[in-house]
Amino acid sequence: MSEKIVNIINFVRATGFPGSTGDLSIPVKEEMKLNKKYGFKNTFLLQYDAIISEKFQKIFLEGKDDNTEIGIWLECVRPLVENVGLEWRGRNDCDWDWHVVPGFLMAYTNEEKKLLIDEVFAKFYEVFNEFPKSAGSWMLDSWSVEYMKERYNVKAFAICREQYGVDAYTLWGGYYNQGYYPSRNNILCPGQTESNTIKAPIFRMLGPDPIYCYDEEEFETGIKKGCATMEPVWEYGSTERIFNEYLKSYYDEECMDFAYTTIGQESSFSWSKIRDGLNMQLEKIDCLAKAGKVKIQTLSETGEWFSKTFNDNPTVSLISHEDWAGNGIKSIWYNCKNYRANLIVKDKKVYFRDINKFDENYCDRYKNEPCTSWNAMYDNLPIADGRLWNDGTIKSGLKIDTEILDYRVFKEDSSLVFEANNGKLKITLIHDKIVIDKLPDVKLYFERRRRADTDISVDGNTVRFCHNNYKYTVKFNVRLTETKNGYEAENNGRIIIYI
Repeated sequence: MSEKIVNIINFVRATGFPGSTGDLSIPVKEEMKLNKKYGFKNTFLLQYDAIISEKFQKIFLEGKDDNTEIGIWLECVRPLVENVGLEWRGRNDCDWDWHVVPGFLMAYTNEEKKLLIDEVFAKFYEVFNEFPKSAGSWMLDSWSVEYMKERYNVKAFAICREQYGVDAYTLWGGYYNQGYYPSRNNILCPGQTESNTIKAPIFRMLGPDPIYCYDEEEFETGIKKGCATMEPVWEYGSTERIFNEYLKSYYDEECMDFAYTTIGQESSFSWSKIRDGLNMQLEKIDCLAKAGKVKIQTLSETGEWFSKTFNDNPTVSLISHEDWAGNGIKSIWYNCKNYRANLIVKDKKVYFRDINKFDENYCDRYKNEPCTSWNAMYDNLPIADGRLWNDGTIKSGLKIDTEILDYRVFKEDSSLVFEANNGKLKITLIHDKIVIDKLPDVKLYFERRRRADTDISVDGNTVRFCHNNYKYTVKFNVRLTETKNGYEAENNGRIIIYI
Protein backbone atom coordinates (compact mmCIF):
# COMPACT_ATOMS: atom_id res chain seq x y z
CA MET A 1 0.00 0.00 0.00
CA SER A 2 1.26 3.48 -0.86
CA GLU A 3 2.34 5.76 1.96
CA LYS A 4 0.04 8.71 2.65
CA ILE A 5 1.99 11.54 4.25
CA VAL A 6 1.23 14.95 5.75
CA ASN A 7 3.87 17.57 6.53
CA ILE A 8 2.85 20.43 8.81
CA ILE A 9 5.13 23.24 7.66
CA ASN A 10 4.96 26.80 8.96
CA PHE A 11 7.60 29.24 7.82
CA VAL A 12 8.68 32.19 9.84
CA ARG A 13 9.69 35.72 8.94
CA ALA A 14 10.64 38.35 11.52
CA THR A 15 9.98 41.07 8.92
CA GLY A 16 6.53 41.54 7.46
CA PHE A 17 5.14 42.87 4.24
CA PRO A 18 6.20 46.47 3.52
CA GLY A 19 4.09 48.76 5.67
CA SER A 20 2.72 45.96 7.91
CA THR A 21 2.75 46.50 11.67
CA GLY A 22 1.55 43.20 13.15
CA ASP A 23 3.57 41.08 15.58
CA LEU A 24 4.79 38.15 13.50
CA SER A 25 5.62 36.11 16.59
CA ILE A 26 1.94 35.68 17.50
CA PRO A 27 1.08 33.23 14.66
CA VAL A 28 4.21 31.22 15.49
CA LYS A 29 3.29 30.87 19.15
CA GLU A 30 -0.27 29.87 18.29
CA GLU A 31 0.87 27.35 15.69
CA MET A 32 3.16 25.82 18.30
CA LYS A 33 0.26 25.52 20.73
CA LEU A 34 -1.86 23.73 18.15
CA ASN A 35 0.91 21.29 17.26
CA LYS A 36 1.42 20.48 20.94
CA LYS A 37 -2.33 20.12 21.51
CA TYR A 38 -2.47 17.31 18.95
CA GLY A 39 1.03 15.96 19.52
CA PHE A 40 1.82 16.42 15.83
CA LYS A 41 5.26 16.15 14.34
CA ASN A 42 5.85 19.47 12.63
CA THR A 43 8.40 21.66 10.87
CA PHE A 44 9.13 25.36 11.25
CA LEU A 45 11.31 26.90 8.56
CA LEU A 46 13.05 30.07 9.78
CA GLN A 47 14.18 32.99 7.68
CA TYR A 48 17.55 34.57 8.55
CA ASP A 49 15.97 37.57 10.26
CA ALA A 50 14.07 35.20 12.58
CA ILE A 51 17.21 33.14 13.29
CA ILE A 52 19.12 36.23 14.50
CA SER A 53 16.15 37.72 16.40
CA GLU A 54 16.32 37.26 20.18
CA LYS A 55 12.53 37.21 20.34
CA PHE A 56 12.26 34.30 17.90
CA GLN A 57 15.29 32.53 19.35
CA LYS A 58 13.55 32.48 22.72
CA ILE A 59 10.32 31.15 21.21
CA PHE A 60 12.05 28.19 19.60
CA LEU A 61 14.70 27.44 22.21
CA GLU A 62 12.09 27.41 24.97
CA GLY A 63 9.01 26.30 23.08
CA LYS A 64 10.09 23.49 20.77
CA ASP A 65 9.64 19.87 21.80
CA ASP A 66 10.80 16.53 20.43
CA ASN A 67 8.13 16.65 17.71
CA THR A 68 9.33 19.99 16.35
CA GLU A 69 11.87 20.23 13.57
CA ILE A 70 13.48 23.58 12.82
CA GLY A 71 14.81 24.20 9.34
CA ILE A 72 15.64 27.14 7.09
CA TRP A 73 13.44 29.34 4.92
CA LEU A 74 15.84 30.70 2.32
CA GLU A 75 14.83 34.17 1.32
CA CYS A 76 17.55 36.82 1.22
CA VAL A 77 16.77 39.65 3.63
CA ARG A 78 18.81 42.82 4.04
CA PRO A 79 20.78 41.73 7.16
CA LEU A 80 21.80 38.48 5.47
CA VAL A 81 22.90 40.19 2.27
CA GLU A 82 24.81 42.94 4.05
CA ASN A 83 26.40 40.58 6.59
CA VAL A 84 28.21 38.76 3.78
CA GLY A 85 29.42 42.02 2.27
CA LEU A 86 26.97 42.28 -0.64
CA GLU A 87 24.96 45.32 -1.66
CA TRP A 88 21.27 45.33 -0.76
CA ARG A 89 19.42 45.85 -4.05
CA GLY A 90 15.96 45.93 -2.52
CA ARG A 91 13.71 48.89 -1.95
CA ASN A 92 15.17 51.23 0.66
CA ASP A 93 12.15 51.04 2.96
CA CYS A 94 12.30 47.22 3.11
CA ASP A 95 14.51 44.79 4.99
CA TRP A 96 12.55 42.00 3.30
CA ASP A 97 11.65 42.43 -0.37
CA TRP A 98 9.52 39.80 -2.10
CA HIS A 99 10.95 40.67 -5.53
CA VAL A 100 13.30 38.02 -6.93
CA VAL A 101 16.03 40.65 -7.05
CA PRO A 102 17.10 40.82 -4.22
CA GLY A 103 15.03 38.27 -2.32
CA PHE A 104 15.96 34.91 -3.88
CA LEU A 105 19.11 32.93 -4.50
CA MET A 106 18.77 32.85 -8.30
CA ALA A 107 19.45 36.61 -8.27
CA TYR A 108 23.04 35.92 -7.19
CA THR A 109 26.15 34.31 -8.68
CA ASN A 110 27.12 30.85 -7.47
CA GLU A 111 29.91 32.32 -5.36
CA GLU A 112 27.46 34.78 -3.82
CA LYS A 113 24.96 31.96 -3.20
CA LYS A 114 27.67 30.09 -1.33
CA LEU A 115 28.35 33.12 0.89
CA LEU A 116 24.64 33.57 1.63
CA ILE A 117 23.96 29.89 2.32
CA ASP A 118 27.04 29.49 4.53
CA GLU A 119 26.05 32.54 6.57
CA VAL A 120 22.51 31.25 7.15
CA PHE A 121 23.75 27.80 8.18
CA ALA A 122 26.47 29.24 10.41
CA LYS A 123 23.98 31.44 12.29
CA PHE A 124 21.56 28.54 12.57
CA TYR A 125 24.28 26.37 14.10
CA GLU A 126 25.30 29.19 16.46
CA VAL A 127 21.75 29.42 17.80
CA PHE A 128 20.59 25.77 17.73
CA ASN A 129 23.90 23.89 18.03
CA GLU A 130 23.11 21.77 14.97
CA PHE A 131 22.67 22.17 11.26
CA PRO A 132 19.14 22.04 9.81
CA LYS A 133 17.92 18.91 8.03
CA SER A 134 15.34 20.71 5.89
CA ALA A 135 15.10 23.89 3.86
CA GLY A 136 12.49 25.62 1.76
CA SER A 137 11.65 28.69 -0.26
CA TRP A 138 9.09 29.78 -2.81
CA MET A 139 11.82 29.14 -5.35
CA LEU A 140 15.19 27.40 -5.14
CA ASP A 141 17.74 26.62 -7.83
CA SER A 142 19.53 23.35 -8.56
CA TRP A 143 23.01 24.67 -7.74
CA SER A 144 21.94 25.79 -4.27
CA VAL A 145 20.05 22.57 -3.53
CA GLU A 146 23.01 20.43 -4.50
CA TYR A 147 25.38 22.61 -2.45
CA MET A 148 23.18 22.38 0.66
CA LYS A 149 22.82 18.64 0.26
CA GLU A 150 26.55 18.00 -0.19
CA ARG A 151 27.90 20.60 2.26
CA TYR A 152 25.28 20.39 5.03
CA ASN A 153 23.53 17.04 4.42
CA VAL A 154 20.07 18.60 4.09
CA LYS A 155 17.54 15.77 3.74
CA ALA A 156 14.56 17.49 2.11
CA PHE A 157 13.57 20.69 0.34
CA ALA A 158 10.22 22.38 -0.22
CA ILE A 159 9.23 24.83 -2.97
CA CYS A 160 6.04 26.54 -4.09
CA ARG A 161 3.17 24.79 -5.83
CA GLU A 162 2.46 25.26 -9.55
CA GLN A 163 1.53 28.87 -10.31
CA TYR A 164 1.79 31.27 -13.21
CA GLY A 165 2.74 34.85 -12.41
CA VAL A 166 1.57 34.91 -8.79
CA ASP A 167 3.51 37.62 -6.98
CA ALA A 168 6.90 37.44 -8.73
CA TYR A 169 7.08 33.69 -9.08
CA THR A 170 6.21 31.37 -11.96
CA LEU A 171 6.69 27.62 -11.57
CA TRP A 172 4.89 26.02 -14.50
CA GLY A 173 5.03 22.52 -15.94
CA GLY A 174 6.55 20.49 -13.08
CA TYR A 175 5.25 17.70 -10.83
CA TYR A 176 1.82 19.03 -9.92
CA ASN A 177 2.16 17.69 -6.38
CA GLN A 178 4.13 15.21 -4.25
CA GLY A 179 7.91 15.09 -4.70
CA TYR A 180 10.80 14.26 -7.02
CA TYR A 181 14.57 14.33 -7.46
CA PRO A 182 15.49 17.38 -9.58
CA SER A 183 17.86 17.57 -12.48
CA ARG A 184 21.12 19.48 -12.16
CA ASN A 185 20.00 21.85 -14.92
CA ASN A 186 16.51 22.80 -13.81
CA ILE A 187 15.03 22.62 -10.31
CA LEU A 188 11.50 22.13 -11.71
CA CYS A 189 12.48 19.20 -13.93
CA PRO A 190 12.93 15.67 -12.52
CA GLY A 191 16.20 14.00 -13.43
CA GLN A 192 16.07 11.07 -15.84
CA THR A 193 19.61 9.71 -15.49
CA GLU A 194 21.69 9.10 -12.41
CA SER A 195 24.51 11.37 -13.58
CA ASN A 196 22.20 14.35 -14.01
CA THR A 197 19.98 13.84 -10.95
CA ILE A 198 20.41 15.48 -7.55
CA LYS A 199 19.46 12.87 -4.96
CA ALA A 200 17.77 15.41 -2.72
CA PRO A 201 13.96 15.25 -2.81
CA ILE A 202 11.98 18.38 -3.63
CA PHE A 203 8.40 18.55 -2.28
CA ARG A 204 5.65 20.85 -3.59
CA MET A 205 3.99 22.96 -0.93
CA LEU A 206 0.51 24.34 -0.24
CA GLY A 207 -1.82 21.58 -1.48
CA PRO A 208 -3.04 22.75 -4.91
CA ASP A 209 -6.66 22.28 -5.92
CA PRO A 210 -6.68 19.45 -8.53
CA ILE A 211 -9.20 21.33 -10.70
CA TYR A 212 -9.01 25.04 -10.04
CA CYS A 213 -5.42 25.79 -9.06
CA TYR A 214 -4.22 25.18 -12.62
CA ASP A 215 -6.17 28.20 -13.83
CA GLU A 216 -8.16 30.10 -11.22
CA GLU A 217 -10.10 31.93 -13.94
CA GLU A 218 -10.94 28.95 -16.16
CA PHE A 219 -14.16 27.94 -14.41
CA GLU A 220 -16.52 29.84 -12.14
CA THR A 221 -16.22 28.86 -8.46
CA GLY A 222 -18.02 31.60 -6.56
CA ILE A 223 -14.79 32.49 -4.77
CA LYS A 224 -13.39 35.84 -5.79
CA LYS A 225 -9.99 36.12 -4.14
CA GLY A 226 -7.05 34.11 -2.89
CA CYS A 227 -5.22 31.05 -4.18
CA ALA A 228 -6.89 27.71 -4.94
CA THR A 229 -4.82 25.81 -2.38
CA MET A 230 -5.10 24.37 1.10
CA GLU A 231 -3.58 27.50 2.66
CA PRO A 232 -5.85 28.32 5.64
CA VAL A 233 -5.58 32.08 5.09
CA TRP A 234 -7.60 31.84 1.86
CA GLU A 235 -11.28 30.98 1.45
CA TYR A 236 -10.49 27.74 -0.40
CA GLY A 237 -8.46 26.31 2.48
CA SER A 238 -10.60 27.72 5.28
CA THR A 239 -13.94 26.44 3.95
CA GLU A 240 -14.72 23.08 5.51
CA ARG A 241 -16.66 21.54 2.61
CA ILE A 242 -13.88 22.44 0.16
CA PHE A 243 -11.16 21.16 2.48
CA ASN A 244 -13.06 17.89 2.87
CA GLU A 245 -12.97 17.43 -0.91
CA TYR A 246 -9.25 18.18 -0.94
CA LEU A 247 -8.65 15.43 1.60
CA LYS A 248 -10.67 12.97 -0.48
CA SER A 249 -8.64 13.81 -3.57
CA TYR A 250 -5.31 13.56 -1.79
CA TYR A 251 -5.88 10.51 0.38
CA ASP A 252 -8.90 8.50 -0.80
CA GLU A 253 -8.16 8.28 -4.53
CA GLU A 254 -5.41 6.42 -6.41
CA CYS A 255 -2.06 8.11 -5.72
CA MET A 256 0.31 5.61 -7.41
CA ASP A 257 3.62 5.56 -5.46
CA PHE A 258 2.66 7.88 -2.58
CA ALA A 259 0.27 10.63 -1.46
CA TYR A 260 1.46 13.88 0.07
CA THR A 261 0.48 17.37 1.08
CA THR A 262 1.54 20.19 3.39
CA ILE A 263 -0.54 21.98 5.99
CA GLY A 264 0.53 25.36 7.34
CA GLN A 265 1.05 29.02 6.61
CA GLU A 266 3.68 31.74 6.51
CA SER A 267 3.82 33.96 9.59
CA SER A 268 3.43 37.16 7.54
CA PHE A 269 -0.35 36.83 7.79
CA SER A 270 -2.03 37.80 11.05
CA TRP A 271 -3.24 35.06 13.37
CA SER A 272 -6.82 36.30 13.04
CA LYS A 273 -6.70 35.43 9.32
CA ILE A 274 -5.05 32.04 9.85
CA ARG A 275 -6.73 30.83 13.06
CA ASP A 276 -10.10 29.43 12.02
CA GLY A 277 -8.89 27.67 8.90
CA LEU A 278 -5.85 26.12 10.55
CA ASN A 279 -7.84 24.92 13.56
CA MET A 280 -10.35 23.22 11.26
CA GLN A 281 -7.63 21.65 9.11
CA LEU A 282 -5.60 20.23 11.98
CA GLU A 283 -8.70 18.76 13.63
CA LYS A 284 -9.48 16.87 10.42
CA ILE A 285 -5.87 15.76 9.95
CA ASP A 286 -5.92 14.48 13.53
CA CYS A 287 -8.97 12.34 12.72
CA LEU A 288 -7.25 10.88 9.66
CA ALA A 289 -4.08 10.15 11.63
CA LYS A 290 -5.97 8.44 14.46
CA ALA A 291 -7.81 6.32 11.88
CA GLY A 292 -4.47 5.25 10.40
CA LYS A 293 -5.21 6.90 7.05
CA VAL A 294 -2.21 9.27 7.03
CA LYS A 295 1.23 9.58 8.60
CA ILE A 296 2.29 12.93 9.97
CA GLN A 297 6.03 13.49 9.62
CA THR A 298 8.57 16.27 9.75
CA LEU A 299 9.83 17.45 6.39
CA SER A 300 13.24 15.82 6.88
CA GLU A 301 11.65 12.51 7.92
CA THR A 302 9.69 12.49 4.68
CA GLY A 303 12.88 13.29 2.81
CA GLU A 304 14.74 10.40 4.42
CA TRP A 305 11.83 8.03 3.72
CA PHE A 306 11.75 9.19 0.10
CA SER A 307 15.50 8.65 -0.36
CA LYS A 308 15.33 5.15 1.11
CA THR A 309 12.23 4.20 -0.89
CA PHE A 310 12.94 5.59 -4.37
CA ASN A 311 16.16 5.16 -6.28
CA ASP A 312 14.52 6.71 -9.33
CA ASN A 313 11.83 9.37 -9.61
CA PRO A 314 8.42 8.04 -8.51
CA THR A 315 5.17 7.97 -10.44
CA VAL A 316 2.36 9.83 -8.69
CA SER A 317 -1.20 10.93 -9.33
CA LEU A 318 -3.72 13.37 -7.89
CA ILE A 319 -7.38 12.73 -8.74
CA SER A 320 -10.61 14.60 -8.10
CA HIS A 321 -13.86 12.83 -8.98
CA GLU A 322 -16.06 15.29 -7.08
CA ASP A 323 -16.18 18.95 -8.00
CA TRP A 324 -16.91 21.02 -4.87
CA ALA A 325 -17.88 24.04 -7.04
CA GLY A 326 -20.68 22.13 -8.78
CA ASN A 327 -19.32 22.43 -12.33
CA GLY A 328 -19.24 18.68 -12.85
CA ILE A 329 -15.49 18.63 -13.60
CA LYS A 330 -13.26 15.61 -12.98
CA SER A 331 -9.48 16.02 -12.93
CA ILE A 332 -6.78 13.34 -13.17
CA TRP A 333 -3.14 14.39 -12.75
CA TYR A 334 -0.34 11.96 -13.66
CA ASN A 335 3.36 12.69 -13.05
CA CYS A 336 6.38 10.55 -13.87
CA LYS A 337 10.03 11.23 -14.62
CA ASN A 338 9.38 11.86 -18.34
CA TYR A 339 6.20 13.95 -18.39
CA ARG A 340 3.12 15.18 -16.59
CA ALA A 341 -0.43 15.10 -17.93
CA ASN A 342 -3.85 16.29 -16.80
CA LEU A 343 -7.05 14.63 -18.01
CA ILE A 344 -10.28 16.58 -17.61
CA VAL A 345 -13.82 15.19 -17.88
CA LYS A 346 -16.46 17.88 -18.41
CA ASP A 347 -19.85 17.95 -20.14
CA LYS A 348 -19.48 14.27 -21.07
CA LYS A 349 -16.21 14.98 -22.89
CA VAL A 350 -12.65 14.00 -21.98
CA TYR A 351 -9.52 15.87 -23.00
CA PHE A 352 -5.93 16.44 -21.95
CA ARG A 353 -5.83 19.95 -20.53
CA ASP A 354 -2.07 19.83 -19.99
CA ILE A 355 0.92 17.76 -21.08
CA ASN A 356 4.48 18.87 -20.26
CA LYS A 357 7.58 16.96 -21.29
CA PHE A 358 10.50 16.62 -18.87
CA ASP A 359 14.00 16.76 -20.32
CA GLU A 360 16.90 16.96 -17.86
CA ASN A 361 19.03 18.73 -20.49
CA TYR A 362 16.65 21.68 -20.64
CA CYS A 363 18.36 24.35 -18.53
CA ASP A 364 16.50 26.90 -16.47
CA ARG A 365 16.91 30.52 -17.43
CA TYR A 366 19.32 31.33 -14.58
CA LYS A 367 21.68 28.37 -14.64
CA ASN A 368 24.57 30.30 -16.14
CA GLU A 369 23.68 33.91 -15.33
CA PRO A 370 21.79 35.35 -12.33
CA CYS A 371 18.24 36.58 -12.67
CA THR A 372 18.22 40.35 -13.17
CA SER A 373 14.46 40.90 -13.08
CA TRP A 374 12.01 41.50 -10.26
CA ASN A 375 10.28 38.23 -11.26
CA ALA A 376 11.44 34.77 -12.35
CA MET A 377 10.14 31.80 -14.34
CA TYR A 378 10.94 28.11 -14.00
CA ASP A 379 9.24 25.82 -16.49
CA ASN A 380 9.44 22.66 -18.59
CA LEU A 381 8.58 21.80 -22.20
CA PRO A 382 4.90 22.24 -23.12
CA ILE A 383 3.16 19.80 -25.45
CA ALA A 384 -0.31 21.11 -24.60
CA ASP A 385 -1.14 23.99 -22.28
CA GLY A 386 -4.81 24.62 -21.64
CA ARG A 387 -4.15 27.80 -19.70
CA LEU A 388 -1.65 29.64 -21.87
CA TRP A 389 -2.45 28.33 -25.36
CA ASN A 390 -5.98 29.52 -26.00
CA ASP A 391 -7.92 32.42 -27.46
CA GLY A 392 -10.93 32.09 -25.18
CA THR A 393 -12.78 29.65 -27.44
CA ILE A 394 -10.24 27.10 -28.71
CA LYS A 395 -8.00 25.70 -25.99
CA SER A 396 -4.91 23.65 -26.55
CA GLY A 397 -5.31 20.03 -25.68
CA LEU A 398 -5.71 16.48 -26.86
CA LYS A 399 -9.44 16.33 -27.56
CA ILE A 400 -11.21 12.97 -27.81
CA ASP A 401 -14.47 13.15 -29.72
CA THR A 402 -16.72 10.71 -27.95
CA GLU A 403 -19.40 11.04 -25.28
CA ILE A 404 -18.34 9.87 -21.81
CA LEU A 405 -21.19 8.05 -20.09
CA ASP A 406 -19.21 6.44 -17.28
CA TYR A 407 -15.57 6.04 -16.34
CA ARG A 408 -13.19 4.66 -13.76
CA VAL A 409 -9.52 5.31 -12.97
CA PHE A 410 -7.23 2.61 -11.66
CA LYS A 411 -3.62 1.55 -11.35
CA GLU A 412 -2.45 -1.23 -13.66
CA ASP A 413 1.08 -2.37 -12.85
CA SER A 414 3.04 0.92 -12.91
CA SER A 415 0.57 2.72 -15.20
CA LEU A 416 -2.56 4.77 -14.58
CA VAL A 417 -5.63 3.81 -16.63
CA PHE A 418 -8.72 5.87 -17.52
CA GLU A 419 -11.42 3.51 -18.80
CA ALA A 420 -14.77 4.81 -20.03
CA ASN A 421 -18.06 3.64 -21.49
CA ASN A 422 -17.80 0.12 -20.12
CA GLY A 423 -14.36 -0.41 -21.62
CA LYS A 424 -15.03 1.11 -25.05
CA LEU A 425 -12.42 3.83 -24.45
CA LYS A 426 -9.14 3.24 -22.63
CA ILE A 427 -6.39 5.77 -21.98
CA THR A 428 -3.22 4.36 -20.42
CA LEU A 429 -0.62 6.70 -18.95
CA ILE A 430 2.77 4.96 -19.04
CA HIS A 431 6.16 6.37 -18.04
CA ASP A 432 7.28 7.04 -21.63
CA LYS A 433 4.02 7.21 -23.62
CA ILE A 434 0.27 7.67 -23.67
CA VAL A 435 -1.84 4.93 -25.29
CA ILE A 436 -5.41 5.64 -26.40
CA ASP A 437 -7.41 2.56 -27.38
CA LYS A 438 -10.83 1.95 -28.95
CA LEU A 439 -11.57 5.54 -29.90
CA PRO A 440 -13.43 7.21 -32.74
CA ASP A 441 -11.29 10.33 -33.15
CA VAL A 442 -8.50 12.41 -31.63
CA LYS A 443 -7.77 16.05 -32.39
CA LEU A 444 -4.93 18.31 -31.26
CA TYR A 445 -5.19 22.05 -30.90
CA PHE A 446 -2.14 24.23 -30.42
CA GLU A 447 -3.31 27.80 -29.89
CA ARG A 448 -0.49 30.02 -28.67
CA ARG A 449 -2.05 33.42 -28.09
CA ARG A 450 -0.37 33.83 -24.68
CA ARG A 451 2.70 31.65 -25.25
CA ALA A 452 4.61 33.24 -28.09
CA ASP A 453 7.86 31.59 -26.95
CA THR A 454 6.86 28.19 -28.41
CA ASP A 455 6.87 27.21 -32.08
CA ILE A 456 5.10 24.07 -33.34
CA SER A 457 5.26 22.25 -36.67
CA VAL A 458 4.06 18.83 -37.82
CA ASP A 459 5.89 16.45 -40.15
CA GLY A 460 3.94 13.24 -40.74
CA ASN A 461 3.80 11.50 -37.39
CA THR A 462 6.20 13.89 -35.64
CA VAL A 463 5.34 17.11 -33.81
CA ARG A 464 8.33 19.44 -33.54
CA PHE A 465 8.51 22.07 -30.85
CA CYS A 466 10.88 24.89 -30.00
CA HIS A 467 10.27 26.45 -26.59
CA ASN A 468 12.54 29.07 -25.06
CA ASN A 469 15.02 28.28 -27.88
CA TYR A 470 15.07 24.57 -26.93
CA LYS A 471 14.03 21.99 -29.55
CA TYR A 472 12.15 18.77 -28.76
CA THR A 473 9.78 16.36 -30.47
CA VAL A 474 6.79 14.14 -29.75
CA LYS A 475 6.06 11.19 -32.04
CA PHE A 476 2.77 9.46 -32.84
CA ASN A 477 2.24 5.99 -34.25
CA VAL A 478 -0.04 7.52 -36.90
CA ARG A 479 0.10 10.50 -39.25
CA LEU A 480 -1.28 13.91 -38.33
CA THR A 481 -3.09 16.16 -40.78
CA GLU A 482 -3.76 19.87 -40.38
CA THR A 483 -7.35 21.05 -39.79
CA LYS A 484 -8.90 24.46 -39.17
CA ASN A 485 -8.09 24.53 -35.47
CA GLY A 486 -5.15 22.19 -35.12
CA TYR A 487 -4.05 18.72 -36.13
CA GLU A 488 -6.04 15.52 -36.40
CA ALA A 489 -4.62 12.04 -35.90
CA GLU A 490 -5.49 9.21 -38.23
CA ASN A 491 -7.92 6.78 -36.63
CA ASN A 492 -6.84 3.13 -36.61
CA GLY A 493 -8.33 2.20 -33.24
CA ARG A 494 -5.14 2.90 -31.28
CA ILE A 495 -3.11 6.08 -30.97
CA ILE A 496 0.23 6.08 -29.17
CA ILE A 497 1.98 9.29 -28.20
CA TYR A 498 5.66 8.70 -27.49
CA ILE A 499 6.97 11.24 -24.99
